[in-house]
Amino acid sequence: MMVGLICPRRANVDEHLDHVFKWCPYAKMMWFRSPLGVRFEDLSLPFISWLEHVISHSSLDVISLILSLCYSIWVSRNNFVFMGNNFLGRILFVRLRF
Repeated sequence: MMVGLICPRRANVDEHLDHVFKWCPYAKMMWFRSPLGVRFEDLSLPFISWLEHVISHSSLDVISLILSLCYSIWVSRNNFVFMGNNFLGRILFVRLRF
């Protein structure tokens, strides 16, 4: 199966790493609604640079939460693209509460 370079949720946006993990409305909602309350609006760093910085300066609990969010965003994106499943991660938040 060929996967395009356009966001499957927003057909007018190029899909790239920063879009998938920072700018996609789904990802933005996941980050903000997480216990971390992350907002990327004022962040000019690429997502990977932000991720490297946070991982090198955070506790193992925060790192675990961030990596769980990344995994959930990626799996949700792939489930949407390949299976048409538009799961929005509500169950994840129940599991990730501290």
